[in-house]
Formats: sequence, C-alpha cells, structure tokens
Amino acid sequence: MFIDLNKKEIMKKKSQYLRDDVLRLLYECDFSTGLVYGEIENMNYGIYSPQTANACLPDLKLAENTTATTNPSAPSVLKRDIELMLHENVLCDVKLEPELETFPAHWFILSARSPVFRAMFQSDMKEKAQDCIHIEDADADTVRRLLLYMYTDECGDLQWESASLLYAAADKYQILSLKDECSFFLKANLDAANACEALMIADLHHDEHLKSTTSEFILKHAKEIFKSDEWIRLIQTNGKLAFDTMLLKYED
Repeated sequence: MFIDLNKKEIMKKKSQYLRDDVLRLLYECDFSTGLVYGEIENMNYGIYSPQTANACLPDLKLAENTTATTNPSAPSVLKRDIELMLHENVLCDVKLEPELETFPAHWFILSARSPVFRAMFQSDMKEKAQDCIHIEDADADTVRRLLLYMYTDECGDLQWESASLLYAAADKYQILSLKDECSFFLKANLDAANACEALMIADLHHDEHLKSTTSEFILKHAKEIFKSDEWIRLIQTNGKLAFDTMLLKYED
C-alpha cells in the first residue's frame, strides 16, 4: 500500500511528523521469499509517485523452486560450450594456417582475446578478405595451444620448448595473460642448461622481470654456467647481453 504524504498532510500532523522541527518517518517492510515471492506480481523501487511510477526498475520475478545463489559450475559449462564450438567447427568464420595444418576459429573470440587479431578484423587486410590468416612463425602445436588458451584459458601441459614457443606467440598477438603464464613456467623451470636461452628470450621480448630472474639465476650458478657451451654461444651471438649480465655481479 502506498500513502501519498504531501506537505499539507504533514503540517496537519506536525506533532507526529515534525517533533522538534525534525521530519520523522517510520516504515515497516515485510519481504517474502520462496514460493510466496514467486507469486508477487510486480515490485517497484525508488521514490514512488504517480509521476515516477513508470520510471521504476523492471519487475523482478523468480521462477518457482529457484534460489538466488550462483551455480558454481556455470563458468565451466560456459567454457565447455565455447570450446565445443571450436572443436566441432560450429559457425567458424576464419582459419589460422600454420605450415601443413589448418585451424578453424571464430573472429569474435580472436578479436575479444587479442588486440592484434582485433586490428586485423577491423581493417581491410588481405587475411580478412580471404577469411584466412597465414601463420609463418609458429608451428601447428603452438597455434593449437594458442587457440585453446583463447577459448578456455588453458594451454595444456607445457614443456620447456612448447612454453618458449607459446611465449613468443602470446607476445606477438599481445595475449598478455598467456605471456605471463608462460613466463612464470620458464622462471619456475630454469636450470643451467636452459638459462642462457631464457635470457635471450627475455631480452628479445623486453620482459624485464623474466630477464632479472634469469640473470640472478645465472649469477647464482656462475661457476657452472660460465663454463658451459650455452654461455659460449651466447657470448658469440649476443656479446653485449652476456657482458651486461656478468656486470651485474659487480654492482652494489
């Protein structure tokens, strides 16, 4: 029930509403839940008046026997359904083509996940016109993992080589969360045999955090690494990077 309480009515009952010249309004509110809630025809929110009734929020109705809690399995169901669209080639409208293999995909997903793909879609690039993107600097396994991550936030079990290649692809297509995940894997799996490679990867892709972590690892294991074939090759191919790393040993 609504009561139209205007200034005239308030002044008539000033002793009740305006004691000490302070407006006092007491409300009682009953709220129904469950089956009773489902029978409510409409609910209005905000300050009610005939002039504002039409501006209230939309009516809320709950189906019988429903609850207000979120289903914890909903995100996984969404992920599963989107992944099925990829694997079953449902309404795919673009293809990624590394050497010797073709992967159907959806422009919408690629554009949502990668600024680089989004720019391709919004431009008049040849790839868009042909509905095909030729990938010349990544193998089929890397493209498969890249797509899997864009659709599901997963990239499968990584090994050092697959993580390194996927890291490069994530950087190229500016999928920063995947780049961070691969970087974390590389940092967690550093050893004397791969530290030089990790240092070159970090330097090439301007990843200062990976570079710093790898440099610290190399200096910590300097006696072993500085005598290795990998370190000799690093000196031969990127002498400045090797020199800068050794120089860190003498910084305060």
